[in-house]
Order: sequence, then structure tokens, then C-alpha cells
Amino acid sequence: MMRTQLGRFHEELLPPEKQSWIISDDYINRSCELIIVDESERLKMSGIEQFREIYDAGNIGLIFIGMPGLEKKLSRYPQLYSRVGFAHQYRALSQEEMRFMLAHYWERLDLKMNPNDFTDAEAIAAIRRLREA
Repeated sequence: MMRTQLGRFHEELLPPEKQSWIISDDYINRSCELIIVDESERLKMSGIEQFREIYDAGNIGLIFIGMPGLEKKLSRYPQLYSRVGFAHQYRALSQEEMRFMLAHYWERLDLKMNPNDFTDAEAIAAIRRLREA
């Protein structure tokens, strides 16, 4: 079931003339190289097992993103956990790191960040609030 849903999601990205809605395991294995799963801590055992089967079926990379404790949850499923390459826990950016990152990305949009400008200061404050939420 999940394989079909992944296939349909992938196929929706194709131009209409290439969409068939008939998804084979071979099609997924040939057209998908990486699956990123956000909020992985919400997966039930059946979902975890389906991802293990997808991983075992072909050369597909898996990235599970989730809240702290995800690694501990996955460690309860030895058949999947034995395939885990590494786990990394990200820390929140410091205020200085966040300003640097925003300045860098705003430059890519041909914008200049000025923390003394009211609009820029409000944008930085909004992002900071989101980060802390």
C-alpha cells in the first residue's frame, strides 16, 4: 500500500503524458533513489516494516527525520535498526548563526539583510519565534 502511495506521489511529479497510475515495484526501484520521511516518530510498526521492505527491495536510500527519541524508537525494531548507518541530532542555531544563514539566503534572492531595518528585524523576530516553538 505505501509503495503504491509513494509511486503515485512520484508519478504526480511527472508530466501528464507519462502518468499511468499503474505502479510496479520495478518502477519505484528504477525511479526513486531516496525517500525522506519527516515526523518518523509517528510511524507505527506496520509503516516501519513497509519502509524496511522498500529498502530491502532495491537501492533506495532512506532518511528518517523526527523528534528526539526517534533513534531509541527505531532501536526497538532490530530488523530495521541493523540497517541504520548513523543518527544525528541537530541543535538549534544560535542567534548569530541564524543571522548569518538568513543573510546568506537573502543574498541569493538579491536582497540585503539590515537588522536595523524594521521589516528585516520583524522577519528575524518571526523566524526566531518559529524556531523556539
